[in-house]
Amino acid sequence: MKGITQRQQDVLSYIGEYVEEKGFPPAVRDIAKRFNLASAAGVHKHIKALVRKGYLAKEKYISRSLRVIRPNIPARNTREMQFAELPLAGYVAAGQPIEAVEQGGEYVTVPADLLSRPTGNYVLKVRGDSMIEECIADGDYVIMEPRESAENGEMVVALINGQEATLKRIYREAGRVRLQPSNAAMDPIFISDQDVRVQGIVVGIWRRY
Repeated sequence: MKGITQRQQDVLSYIGEYVEEKGFPPAVRDIAKRFNLASAAGVHKHIKALVRKGYLAKEKYISRSLRVIRPNIPARNTREMQFAELPLAGYVAAGQPIEAVEQGGEYVTVPADLLSRPTGNYVLKVRGDSMIEECIADGDYVIMEPRESAENGEMVVALINGQEATLKRIYREAGRVRLQPSNAAMDPIFISDQDVRVQGIVVGIWRRY
């Protein structure tokens, strides 16, 4: 290939092969590991050069958005879908409330078109089946938009008494809040408005098989 170094060509080929195999681009850490680079700075340097020279496209603010735009690399399947890495913030109960659990350092790759904003979204892993009629099963991931208020009927993660989190649809009624499951076998949770706090609303669902 003209105008790029051998290392840049190797990085470009790796990105193309990765997309072909997995259906989405590698993260910066994947590239660094593949080429034994000590830091992300070297990877960003190669990516910027390939973007500048017209071999790669990259969306601003969206991770895993690399797209090969030259046809003469080993990859045959450079999908147009873009992906983002979101932090896995912990678990949320789709059932009876459980103690809120935060978990750091792990990320989940999801299609970028499920996001409601360029930054700030995060992911929670679902435990339980109280939202099964919304096609949200145990082990699914819900994509969250941080928000402290919600309209009636929106699906939210609600924090009860400052320590228990649950995934439900919220309805504010006279003097109380109803947290409504989407499972005919389960009863709603009724609680004082003062004892419940909205942590975010659900903007997408992601399932791994």
